[in-house]
Amino acid sequence: MFANVFSRNYIGLVCYPRNFTFIDHRGSQLAGMEDVLLREIGMQIFKYSLILSALAWGTSCTGGGKNKADGHVSYVLENTGIKTFVLDSLTGPISTFVTYVQAPDADLFCMYSREQNALVFFDYASGMPVDKAQFSNEGPNGVGGYSGYKGFQVISRDSILVANVILNKVFLLNSKGEILDQMKVYTDPLNQDTLIGGLDVGVNRPLVLKNNEVYMHTLISGRALKDHTKFSHVMIAGFADGTVRRSMYRPEVYNRGYWSANGEFDRCYSTYNPDTKRFIYSFPVDHHLYETDHQEHFVPHPAASEYIEDIKPMSSDRMAVQDWQKSVEYDYTNSRYYQVIYDRFNGLYYRFALLGNTLDEVKDPDVQYKQRAAVILLDNDFHKVGKIVLDRGRNLFHNFFIGKEGLHIQVDPVLYDNEDDLVYDVYRPVKK
Repeated sequence: MFANVFSRNYIGLVCYPRNFTFIDHRGSQLAGMEDVLLREIGMQIFKYSLILSALAWGTSCTGGGKNKADGHVSYVLENTGIKTFVLDSLTGPISTFVTYVQAPDADLFCMYSREQNALVFFDYASGMPVDKAQFSNEGPNGVGGYSGYKGFQVISRDSILVANVILNKVFLLNSKGEILDQMKVYTDPLNQDTLIGGLDVGVNRPLVLKNNEVYMHTLISGRALKDHTKFSHVMIAGFADGTVRRSMYRPEVYNRGYWSANGEFDRCYSTYNPDTKRFIYSFPVDHHLYETDHQEHFVPHPAASEYIEDIKPMSSDRMAVQDWQKSVEYDYTNSRYYQVIYDRFNGLYYRFALLGNTLDEVKDPDVQYKQRAAVILLDNDFHKVGKIVLDRGRNLFHNFFIGKEGLHIQVDPVLYDNEDDLVYDVYRPVKK
């Protein structure tokens, strides 16, 4: 039923590539298909990916990963002011999901209100709330409580995907909060043999529907793994046939050691480019961005920050068990790569890198976990075309959206003058 719902009513609302069958990196179809030809194709894809990855990592280790070419148009990110949205009395300024929606009648800003268990839609121009999609915790349309929410995709105001990481379920709902269909996905984050992580989707790890398949991030956080390259960060769940496939395995660099107990270096971040119909992935300890359609295209692109040299693991012993406090100190005194964002209105990528604090700053309660962010601007061909460093203490870097006016990054609510406001700094790319 789910496939029929999407193909009949919703598939025209978003830009998705053609349907495909994905082969995992060992040439096996995890859905259980045994076609020999497909296995051979999968192995050839994997060999090609390994060669590219090895070459790319080699250049980063020898000081590569800098600009691919000079002579391209350069940009600066200019702060053009703030954008304010007016909250109702039931909604607080902290949300696990925000997005920008281009509707036929108006451009909308959308946020998840945990207080109301609802998606609230705002008219972008006026900043005022105009609609709400209310969800139920229990009952025939129950999708679980707030603690289970991590991921949403607003296909339209009447077509919303919800991923609940506690229930391991994905739901399709309409604007009234009625379940049109749902799917259970299997995770097994404690099993060293299967290495099927738990769902880990959010603003910078987006839930993406593409041709009746849902692409979701997975995570095994703070684990001592025997071989990191056997862990995949992406689960592809097909509504049409009920199969679940895995993709985007960790690069070899993770086998250099143990990367802390708190998961800050474990996550993989992504963005989706609807123009090229490809996903872009960013790993915290890898100088490259990885571009893929989860089919035959897999290309690593050098995208190093000048502020990050070789990132050393917390311990060279991959199976080490680390102290939590030492892990916190490691996490926030070391720089790491962070989210990558595609700006579809300007054809640019923004790759964030969080810059490490000193140990004294980590121990200072006024600083601690607040970090500066170095942002690299790249064009559609992944040439570096600009950079900016954003100071710590003003923005919540993980809470952002792209609109016609530019990149919007939330201002920390502790700095607000009015507790009924939700405020974003707006950055617009301007050619030099």
